[in-house]
Amino acid sequence: MLAGDSHDPLQREILDEAAGYLRGPLGRTLRLRVAPHLHFAPDEELERGNRLEDLITRAVREDREKGTLPDAEAHYDSDDESNDDDAVADDRP
Repeated sequence: MLAGDSHDPLQREILDEAAGYLRGPLGRTLRLRVAPHLHFAPDEELERGNRLEDLITRAVREDREKGTLPDAEAHYDSDDESNDDDAVADDRP
């Protein structure tokens, strides 16, 4: 269940009731002697991801407005020969 919906008592009640119905088929499908109890918990990751995306979008927009964001062309060029970080020394005799 999504975190924003976790405060909806009707949705929580419906999921709790469904857990009882899902236990049997789940146990049979997994060939378990005793089926596990199912508990539904709010998923806050989607909400957290959306908040982070909003913050990043806002920061980039503000940097562009201030002119502090580097030009798109001022990026690392992987073909730049002055970069020796990728060079592998051959120490074979």
